[in-house]
Amino acid sequence: MDRRSFVRLSSYTAAILSLPTAFSCTRKYAKTWAQPLFISHLVELKTIIAIGKSYRKMIPDEDSRLVLYIRLKGHNEWEDEEGLRAALDSRIITEFLTDQTVTVNGWILAVTEARQCALLSIINA
Repeated sequence: MDRRSFVRLSSYTAAILSLPTAFSCTRKYAKTWAQPLFISHLVELKTIIAIGKSYRKMIPDEDSRLVLYIRLKGHNEWEDEEGLRAALDSRIITEFLTDQTVTVNGWILAVTEARQCALLSIINA
């Protein structure tokens, strides 16, 4: 088995094992997961959806609602929607400070923001 196949299988295994947890958490806060707050103040919804579609084409391994939820969740725990929003905002700031960004359709976004756009584009498909 080559490395690429191993990594892909490992990712799928992690996703399958996380499925019950991911969906139980995400239903409650679905709107927050798919709401890239900062960019939503700058552009309209159709632009955010276009950014999300482009990101999904750039990163085909993240062209899945479940994978995006899992990667957005990370290892964070929160007690309410406000805590989730604060965790996402904090991660976005950290990603900008540590140059964990991606350029999509001319926009420089934190990876978390790009993932939120991608999730929004799946939800609104």
